Amino acid sequence: HEIKKNNIIFWIISSSIFFNAIGIHWFYIAIEEFKFIAIRAIIIRTISFISIFVFVRSKNDLIIYAICYIVSSVGNNIFNIIFAIIYITITPAISIIRIAAFFETSEIAASFL
Repeated sequence: HEIKKNNIIFWIISSSIFFNAIGIHWFYIAIEEFKFIAIRAIIIRTISFISIFVFVRSKNDLIIYAICYIVSSVGNNIFNIIFAIIYITITPAISIIRIAAFFETSEIAASFL
């Protein structure tokens, strides 16, 4: 009975599993950007902490508290992804030109001609 009553809270808090799974915190540890990690964590946690005091007024505001808690996790991941663009260049692995060149020189393609 108690689980059904707090079902939405469980879903909100459980979403942190998903957000932590897609996070790239490990990337900044690997490139030793510890200053970025610390500053980002302080900013996001401060925002989350302040939002708890601003929005949570009574014990009935448990859903709002859960959302404030998740915002810190999501905020960290958003910052990580935005600033990772500085370090990572995404290019397609196979270009159209390479595919066309493959089929021009391929014995399989020649057998159909």
